[in-house]
Amino acid sequence: MAETSNDQELAERGGAGDAVAELAAPDDFVEVVLDVKDDRVDVAEVLRPVASTWEDQYRRRQVAEELRRLASASRPARRLDRAGSILDVIEHPNDWGATYSDRESDRNGRRRKKKRSGGGGGYDDSDDDDAAASAAAPERELTRFALRIAILEKAASGVGTLAFVWATVVLLGGFAVLLQPKDFYFVTAIVLIEGTRAVFEPCSVSGNVGWILTSLQLLSATACAALSAMRLVEQHYGDVDQDATKRNRAPALDIFYGLALVQALLFLIEKAYWHWKISYGQLLEQTRRACGFGASGIVSLRRFFHNAYWKCISGSVFDALDMDLTSFALALVNSESRGERLIGARVLHSYVKHELYADDTVDRIVTSAQTVRRLVAMLGWKSPADEEIRLHAATVVARLAGDKRRVLRVIGIPGAMQSIASLLHAGKREDDHDETYYAFNLLGLNILKHLSHDVDNCRQIRNTRGVLPKIIEFTRTSPSLLQDEWVPAVWITLVKRSLKVVMRLVSTAGKTGRLLRKEISDNIFAVINIRDILRYGKNHPALSMLGIEILTGLAMEKAARRKIGSTGQVIELLLSNFLSPEGRGEQAKIVVEAGDALAMLTTESKSNCAEILKESEEVVTQIVSLLDEDAFRVSASKLLRNLCMYAGSEFCNRLRGVRAALPR
Repeated sequence: MAETSNDQELAERGGAGDAVAELAAPDDFVEVVLDVKDDRVDVAEVLRPVASTWEDQYRRRQVAEELRRLASASRPARRLDRAGSILDVIEHPNDWGATYSDRESDRNGRRRKKKRSGGGGGYDDSDDDDAAASAAAPERELTRFALRIAILEKAASGVGTLAFVWATVVLLGGFAVLLQPKDFYFVTAIVLIEGTRAVFEPCSVSGNVGWILTSLQLLSATACAALSAMRLVEQHYGDVDQDATKRNRAPALDIFYGLALVQALLFLIEKAYWHWKISYGQLLEQTRRACGFGASGIVSLRRFFHNAYWKCISGSVFDALDMDLTSFALALVNSESRGERLIGARVLHSYVKHELYADDTVDRIVTSAQTVRRLVAMLGWKSPADEEIRLHAATVVARLAGDKRRVLRVIGIPGAMQSIASLLHAGKREDDHDETYYAFNLLGLNILKHLSHDVDNCRQIRNTRGVLPKIIEFTRTSPSLLQDEWVPAVWITLVKRSLKVVMRLVSTAGKTGRLLRKEISDNIFAVINIRDILRYGKNHPALSMLGIEILTGLAMEKAARRKIGSTGQVIELLLSNFLSPEGRGEQAKIVVEAGDALAMLTTESKSNCAEILKESEEVVTQIVSLLDEDAFRVSASKLLRNLCMYAGSEFCNRLRGVRAALPR
């Protein structure tokens, strides 16, 4: 029997949480724990007891096959599908003969039915080429619109060229002296108006000038159409029948006026279609929403559309069909123009944050070494004019650094760590309330947090001048910061993220880890800042938890244990958290972590043991009482053992009853 949600429910959740599926049989069971996170579905735990029968073995193989498929899937939507396959196997114990393709077909059919019925949510199959192409190209309608406009423009231009040649060669060249004054002036006026209109292109300018040029073009096209239609309706070109030299003048004029009328009508149709799609159809706005762009995305899309339009005009009308916003943005990021770089950075920022297009965009970025170098270099641009570009570039680099497969593309660039470190030096919390600066700090810490998963990266962080002190500086708090309700959330987030980076660094293995722990503990503000968090951070248990974990990591070094113990009230605050009756509920994890920290600090440290035992005579009794609680027994046992081993003879009387209480 299955006790879990099905694949549809799993897809709809799409957020943090756990989905546990249990398959029960008379003598056997298989338990699969799926960890559903913001961007992926991982197998957190699989318990596989020995299968005794052929049916149990087959069942095991089915689940194992789906687990292999889940492990090999890279995209979030595909991993959700694989997770759904596991749930299908577990939820249908009587249908062990069903193949994977059968289940996949059934599930895809349910998904298609749901989409047709207007159901919300749900993930599409990422390996479906048509669906992926449609999802990855929200700008496709813009390129198609540019194609249609270019066809009308080229048709009008071709007809206009033919009319101009006909007027200059045939009419004004062959019949110039034979034309009536009225026709001569009409032909000359039409040629001059159309020639002037072709010279001034409103698409190349914007604002009031562009609006004026567009209005003049519409007036000129309307005038040409009116003049041509007027002469075609009148059909009065003089007495041409009695003079053989004037016999072809009428058809020649009809052809010219007809060409001029067609050209003017094509131009007016083009402008009407343009205005209808852009102004009334809201094509740019619809594409902006589909791409997930902000308000400034209209500028990027307008630039993309004009590029596609001019590409169709200057070459084949089909050239723009191969254009996409990602390639467009990559090209602009490497431009020498500040405005073009800003447009490209905006597009990449929006796409790496978009659920549907993030993976494809990141893949495209990392294949261009020049683009990655430019993005990393942008992190160090400190000019106020480059502030927005820098912010977008930092967001993209943070996304690249968050992928273990691509992080080497970032950190492998010479000077990358210095550029990343420059994000930490933007703005001061006390002097500036502009959250843009905090965004730089947060992004810099986020990048460092991702990089600190690797020992080599931790070595670079340590070797980069000024990085560690700046990270520790962000852990600084105050009573008002931790206790007042009006404090902006971004300040707390900044402290939390810096604590996470420090925690990763002190947890580093090997020689690099030892050097990092020494350097962090040598910074007098590191332990002091954590002490302030433990003292005033009752309203922020997550910060207290991180601070205690950092102390536990630092305590792996003997010199660090001595420095922590000599910092006033640190051990007292840890002991308060460990023995606090409030910690028996939701804050049980803090109690356990505080106990582990005290156990580490008292290892081979007589002075730290003395700090604990001199608090009060009841402290040992309180610690011993924790042995009766399963959640705290291990931590309490470790601490009591260390107190007995390293406290010294002066505390023997106080520890006399501990040995009998310890579990054997």
